[in-house]
Amino acid sequence: ATATATATAISEQEKEKRNANDLCIGLLDIFGFEIFDNNSFEQLCINYANEKLQQYFIFYVLKKEQEIYNNEELNIIQVIPKDNADVLNLIEMKPYGLLARLDEEVKLSGNDAAYIRKIERDHNTSNSNSNSNNNNKESSSSNQNNRRGITNGGPSERFNRNHKTKVGHFEIKHFAGLVLYDSDGFVEKNKDKLYDHLDDLLNECNNKTLRKMIVNPLFLIHDNDNDDDDDGDDNTNTEI
Repeated sequence: ATATATATAISEQEKEKRNANDLCIGLLDIFGFEIFDNNSFEQLCINYANEKLQQYFIFYVLKKEQEIYNNEELNIIQVIPKDNADVLNLIEMKPYGLLARLDEEVKLSGNDAAYIRKIERDHNTSNSNSNSNNNNKESSSSNQNNRRGITNGGPSERFNRNHKTKVGHFEIKHFAGLVLYDSDGFVEKNKDKLYDHLDDLLNECNNKTLRKMIVNPLFLIHDNDNDDDDDGDDNTNTEI
């Protein structure tokens, strides 16, 4: 009772000190979302990472916590978070996501203009009617893709490019806001080739895990690892 009375008294005193100009809300930005005057490939990568963090936050912090409260039969207000799975599908989905299409252009020695044409055809909602015939022609291959767990999301409300959009630009409606991206340099930046001297340095390092990753980056997924008695190397040795 004493503690409650003390807290109430302090609260009342603080209220008297405040006026309308003093009231504010503090926001903690836990992610590094970026929206600049000119947004390029770097911003797309950063904002994609933040979309993944946002989904993780929604699932583990909001949904899981509410499940715990419900299991404990606590009387709480149910919060229904807005899922961002659609924008993640737009960016990462194979074979028609923005990143998959970009990888395709690199393999085909393509260019930024070809990349823009493809993603606009794939995802622009204004093209949904005009592309219906093309979609029917590709239905058999799409069905095969669906059986393999690969889907074409088709037109996305998260993607926008129209007659008012700048040449070579496209928009994505992220959870944090609308971002206009400039595709100039996307294909070249996505190549991201490792410099030869760094490649040589990693090949000569004492850590066998790093050496294997240079030869085959996916070995960790497929290798059951009998490395403990292989070559007598120390897995924890990061010296290069």
